[in-house]
Amino acid sequence: MTIDFLNTYIEKINRWLPEVMPERAKRAAVIYEGMEYALMAGGKRIRAVFNLIGSEIAGVKRDIVKPFACGIEYIHTYSLVHDDLPAMDDDTMRRGQPSCHIAFGEAEAILIGDSLLTHGSYLLLESMPGIDEKNQLNAARYLLEAVGVHGMIGGQAEDVDIDKNQSVMDEAKLAYIHRHKTGKFLTGALVSGALLGTEDESIINDLTVYGESFGLAFQITDDILDITADEITLGKHTGSDANNGKLTYPAIYGLDKSKEMVLKEIKKAKNAVDKYGVLGKQLADLADYLIDRKY
Repeated sequence: MTIDFLNTYIEKINRWLPEVMPERAKRAAVIYEGMEYALMAGGKRIRAVFNLIGSEIAGVKRDIVKPFACGIEYIHTYSLVHDDLPAMDDDTMRRGQPSCHIAFGEAEAILIGDSLLTHGSYLLLESMPGIDEKNQLNAARYLLEAVGVHGMIGGQAEDVDIDKNQSVMDEAKLAYIHRHKTGKFLTGALVSGALLGTEDESIINDLTVYGESFGLAFQITDDILDITADEITLGKHTGSDANNGKLTYPAIYGLDKSKEMVLKEIKKAKNAVDKYGVLGKQLADLADYLIDRKY
């Protein structure tokens, strides 16, 4: 399945990302190189795309929120750089190239990730003509909470705890990890876009339902791809979950049941946004895309 509008969004975001890079200083050149290396390696840009669609649903033109959407992509890239570190998932490939710590060194990768997070947070508060400052602050607060200890980092911490203790993971804990490690950030990206232009609770609630269901389906699909995908297409080594002793949806429920769960969450996501016309259709198409994606 190909989605033409997604490619249009991706091309725009890829043009924007280098434009909002911090100005190079004379020293610490490796940090700038590493930021560019990790940031421009490709990727689906789903979180930034979500932010643009969310803002448009709230009546804000997409080009206005350029720094906010790019800030989200910087923050996402930081999370990938740190996830790949030996102390975390210990992955040597990312997006078809050596992981940041392989290319630049482990200490350098930590600092590169820190820089991506810091600059991404800065971009959330950059001036955006026509955006109410209160709305921008609320959107930034919502997004940063979604990637913090109550969101992505909290889910990652639970995942790390399981790896260390080799404990049996129950279904509720697995759901918590997936909903927080992946789902909170995806939801935060979409909802923060809407918050830039509206405080309408019905819109926020609809997008929250969509984001949470999409996020869970997205992560379960990642679990499935780690078993079934081709490494070249995926852009990283497969089988790492099993090799690292991680418990995943396929590990607990099996492949067939996991695929059924993806379909259930996708249906729930699509139903939440079917009232939003063309933009709702775009979100529905992105949910359907999960069924057929290979990376």
